[in-house]
Amino acid sequence: MKKIILSSFLISLSLINTAQTNKVWPMLSQWGLTTDTVVGSATNYVQITSTGWSNTGAIQGVVTVHTGTLIPHHTTLQGSIDGINFLSIDGTDTMTCTGTGTSTHVWIIDGNPFNYYRISCTGAAGDSLFLSGTYLPNALSGIYKRSWNLLSQWGNISDTVTNTGTNTIYKQVKNNYQSLAVQVVCTKISGTQGGTVTLKGSLDGIHYEAVKTTYLKTIVPFTTGSSNTFTPTNVSVSSNLWIIKNAPYEYYQLSWTGTGTMSSALSGFITPAK
Repeated sequence: MKKIILSSFLISLSLINTAQTNKVWPMLSQWGLTTDTVVGSATNYVQITSTGWSNTGAIQGVVTVHTGTLIPHHTTLQGSIDGINFLSIDGTDTMTCTGTGTSTHVWIIDGNPFNYYRISCTGAAGDSLFLSGTYLPNALSGIYKRSWNLLSQWGNISDTVTNTGTNTIYKQVKNNYQSLAVQVVCTKISGTQGGTVTLKGSLDGIHYEAVKTTYLKTIVPFTTGSSNTFTPTNVSVSSNLWIIKNAPYEYYQLSWTGTGTMSSALSGFITPAK
């Protein structure tokens, strides 16, 4: 994991230093290689860090059969803000791989809303596949794109939700952006994790409303009119991503009301998109 983070970081620096040059960059495996092997029904991925401003980007995935016959399956593009918890960006826009040759697919990323992208490929019994990917940022500005933690009322990067109680984390975003991406991470401590997380916005930082769905894009599928709520599942870590078009609020809040008997940690990240 350290190798891919270091390699991705070096590529990101190169992206910034060549700000106005459209250049294709290789996505890397967890070992820092430009190709990874998918054996049997295992899942592997290639990944890149995108920290330079870009209005749009394109990612191309390539899957080549090494041995066996590729049973039809889907290879997906995933995004993340924290680089740990990834979600499929568009569950309907996938690469369908069949036959014994090479399959390829290009994803167009509007607004470049995430800090990390990866192509995830799951093989089938008896197959051995080669997976690779390339990334093309469009018109880099050379400005480093950062992300922020949402904070609790005590200034901590997480807060604990217990049973049916409600806790919140928030972030003020002062600059104007065309869109924002928000990621919530719900980490189970004990009990049965559940309840509802609501994405909220405010202008005064005191009175919050649920972000209007007309300003939201859902991640899976990648369409407008997303729900402004998320129901965490009873797993060790449950996560969700939202994209807020036009960034209409000054303050953003994640509010989680638990259920039953549970104890979980609420954390979140926000990053601007061009």
